Amino acid sequence: QGIDFYQDRGRALFRGEPFATADYPWGYAYFIAACYSVFGERAWVPLVVQALANATVPLLLYHLVRPLTTRRTAVLAALLTGLFSFNTVYVSTQASDSICTVLFIGSLLCFSLGHRRRSVWLFAISGLLAGAAPQFRPNMILWPVAVIVLYLALQPRSWRTLVRVTMFAAFVGLALSPWVVRTYQLTGLLMPTTTRGGEQLWYGTLQVGPYLESRAHNPRTAFKSAAFDYTSIVEMPIDVW
Repeated sequence: QGIDFYQDRGRALFRGEPFATADYPWGYAYFIAACYSVFGERAWVPLVVQALANATVPLLLYHLVRPLTTRRTAVLAALLTGLFSFNTVYVSTQASDSICTVLFIGSLLCFSLGHRRRSVWLFAISGLLAGAAPQFRPNMILWPVAVIVLYLALQPRSWRTLVRVTMFAAFVGLALSPWVVRTYQLTGLLMPTTTRGGEQLWYGTLQVGPYLESRAHNPRTAFKSAAFDYTSIVEMPIDVW
């Protein structure tokens, strides 16, 4: 079944119930619901689909790396990813990691192809994929910002560069807009990611230095869970049903 109760959220969406939280991104739950809508409520179906999708990652990485280096190095990168990617663990559970990785690598590849082929539409596809990735893993929300900043810093200042970046940013915003509109209607706050997005980013600061192998050994993990239940939406009144 995986983690984060995605199997329950996917079943609820399949049965016509609303997505009932702002703490978790909705992308993977809707992925499960879509699989159930086509093949029936069978838990193995989304696992097979995401395994097939995850199997494309070495190939995508090969085509991403090949223009930058030798064919041997690109093949080695693909082999290392295929054999040792941690997604080979998560792909067998109802967890969002493997689908998010496919979106992430796909966005990188489209961005690279768009740059080499001077195609604004490949930048648009890259933006859609980059905007979809945070709907599966909220800590990916800063990735499009990093791409835009680096591309503007490394490329010559020209109207072509500006058009490409604008196209990328516009389609990132388009992919994020359903979540932003929904959470604004519910909370009155502009949130491009979930309320757990900041927590996910904080986790990344724990696995550094002597704790690189495991963040669980970092003493700061003592602050991972709050002593009491709370909500980050402090401005909203509490509704009791």
